[in-house]
Amino acid sequence: MGEEKRKYLRFECLVPVEFIRVEGQEVDERRREACLDEISREGIRLVMDVDLNFPPGAEIDFKVNLPERRLTSKVLGEVMWVRPKGDRYELGIRIKRMDTAIKSEIMDLAYDQWRESAEDKDRKT
Repeated sequence: MGEEKRKYLRFECLVPVEFIRVEGQEVDERRREACLDEISREGIRLVMDVDLNFPPGAEIDFKVNLPERRLTSKVLGEVMWVRPKGDRYELGIRIKRMDTAIKSEIMDLAYDQWRESAEDKDRKT
């Protein structure tokens, strides 16, 4: 098994995302939706149904929505990798700029989900 290269823990979570621009170009409205699937201090993994052919190194603007907490924030990121996974696509994004309050909210939400999942596993054993 390969050596772990990540500096920070990653937490799974499901948060809606809407793409705005890629390399300064508007994204077609029909192809804007994705889901933030995993977050760490420096990066995000997004999952989407269509391949938008984002090249590695592309700068993207997207909006993160936490409707239950009435929070929305724009994020500036850099595409690090894109790969197919079944009938979906995953994108690794390095965070370049993100509101720290919403980032903390997402990290807290993801941590709470992780903790609840761990507690459920403990109860089943």
